[in-house]
Amino acid sequence: MRAHPADECRANAVHCVEVAQHAHTLDDRSNFLAFAETWYKLANEIDCSDRLVAFINELDVREPTLGNTEAEEIDSGIRSLKRLTAAIVAISSSFMANQLAAVDSSASDSQ
Repeated sequence: MRAHPADECRANAVHCVEVAQHAHTLDDRSNFLAFAETWYKLANEIDCSDRLVAFINELDVREPTLGNTEAEEIDSGIRSLKRLTAAIVAISSSFMANQLAAVDSSASDSQ
């Protein structure tokens, strides 16, 4: 079973800190600590995105008790929020993939 993406980011951050501790140069150490910070930030963004998705999904479950017109407006707003959430998650996923590629590239370059 695959770990949650935020947990994977935190594991990558820990790995970067471990690599930084054994780095041969101060520049390499600084780079890997910066990578670790980026991984931690990404993990936090993923957690925030997950909370947003859960909140929006919870909105969808609630039954509007207002008149039809207002209920339709609420439904439209929920659909808009879902599209926004999907965009945020897609951007976060893309950012994570780019960060992973950068870490892999830097790790290859330093070896």
